[in-house]
Amino acid sequence: MSNGSDFFYDIPEEARHSLNIPKGLSEDEVLRIFSEKAEMNTTVSGKASFLGGEFQPRYIPAALRHIMSMGELLTAYTSYQPEVSQGMLQGLFEYQSLMAELTQMDVVNASLYDGATGLGEALRLSSRATRKKRFLLPEAMCPAKKQIAELYVKGFDGEIEFYGHEIEGGGVNISDLRNKVSEEVAGVYVEMPNALGVLDEQIFDMKEQIGGALLLVGVDPLSLAILRAPGDYGADIVIGEGQPLGLPIGYGGPTLGLLGVTKKLVRKMPGRVVGATEGTAGERAFCITLQTREQHIRREKATSNICSNEAHCAIVAGAYMALQGASGLKRLAGLLTERAHRLAEEMNKAEGFKAPLFSRPFFNSFAVETPIPYSRIEEHLLKNKIQGGQSLSPLFQGEGAKDNIALFSVNETIPDEAYTRLVRVLHEIEGWGG
Repeated sequence: MSNGSDFFYDIPEEARHSLNIPKGLSEDEVLRIFSEKAEMNTTVSGKASFLGGEFQPRYIPAALRHIMSMGELLTAYTSYQPEVSQGMLQGLFEYQSLMAELTQMDVVNASLYDGATGLGEALRLSSRATRKKRFLLPEAMCPAKKQIAELYVKGFDGEIEFYGHEIEGGGVNISDLRNKVSEEVAGVYVEMPNALGVLDEQIFDMKEQIGGALLLVGVDPLSLAILRAPGDYGADIVIGEGQPLGLPIGYGGPTLGLLGVTKKLVRKMPGRVVGATEGTAGERAFCITLQTREQHIRREKATSNICSNEAHCAIVAGAYMALQGASGLKRLAGLLTERAHRLAEEMNKAEGFKAPLFSRPFFNSFAVETPIPYSRIEEHLLKNKIQGGQSLSPLFQGEGAKDNIALFSVNETIPDEAYTRLVRVLHEIEGWGG
């Protein structure tokens, strides 16, 4: 019988640390020790978080928390027994319908793991649809998402080439993109807003720039309450991270991958589609209309090899959109836009700071150039109970390496006092030198 030492076999020796818990303690005493150690972590609880990126704290209404905790909905799986799962299937149908309206896509599936794997699945879908294996992706994108995309295409011998962004505007470098577009390209991926926080209106005409390639658009679903829907400007596939739609943040999840397609691509789409139908007595009913997954012994012909999905998160996101309504989503998106622009204006007044760094419009996130390495500023902010922006240094490596650019975001959980405190701390940094 194992003594438990092989339980941590995959963790390198240098990364293992003993908790030094004395023997013979009661359960209560052990829990107290773990609570004390947990308090050493830096979390968004008790701190104002301006951390940029796709995952941010969100206000979750009490009604939504109740829906989250309903036992009959607590599953990551799409129902397989429609005769006993009508409520679950209806919830997924409503989620798909609301998301299709938000994105203006013909069909939205009943969900993938997260936005990053959603991109990987979209690349595979594009290859199946076009029978091509070359893709164009933006150089300025989340490094983790970039790695996942590369891992996905490696599985079917695909190839990714990256195109650049504008130095001043932060949008797509159209000239660089045009030079890389060819008949061999299966799909071109763009983001709105992108990893630099920029809203790039060039994307509205992108379909005309990429020839026969499919247009893949990554979105922040909350921004679509006030921005033009990707389906309106020719997107073939839309992906995104659903966490902004009422999902709490945690240690890596659970989150929600959004994926919508045009009607011509629906049978090549991974995941499941719930549809409305009629029961034997003519009553309204719901069923799984499309489910081309590996569970059906398709093996190498399967559209996806992810066995589960995030049905519970999809239900929560659908309930969040229903509770907010169109006017509520629009009001929240407008509020975040206003607060982000006001914060950028105030940050720009601090000596040596440039906010926003790029000239194109932005939603609730914007890049900031700092007078000293951002890591020093981040440390100072944490001491003042402020979680600062996300360092963008991973996006500026090589010859153009920079360590003084960060992405700041606003969210509805930040109190008014925290904005004043953040700007005050930045003014204290004046005169630090390089």
